[in-house]
Amino acid sequence: MDTVADQVEAGALTNAEIARSIREWKRELHRRQPVQRTPPRRRGGGAAADIISYHAAHPNESYHEIAEACGTTIGRVSETLAGKRT
Repeated sequence: MDTVADQVEAGALTNAEIARSIREWKRELHRRQPVQRTPPRRRGGGAAADIISYHAAHPNESYHEIAEACGTTIGRVSETLAGKRT
């Protein structure tokens, strides 16, 4: 891009050459749409209740084990048990 910018400043490129460079950059910078591998699981307020009741029944299990059992993430488990989610 710097080379083309320098050439434009020097008047060495025509408008057609500038347009061609821009189109080429656009093709090179194009990104594919992200692929969502699994659909998100939307859970209401029942998720927090599930986590709390599971933790009460299994107090020695890790956050990872609780998250797997409840079908959620470790972060959600941590926030729920810390009282940040209801």
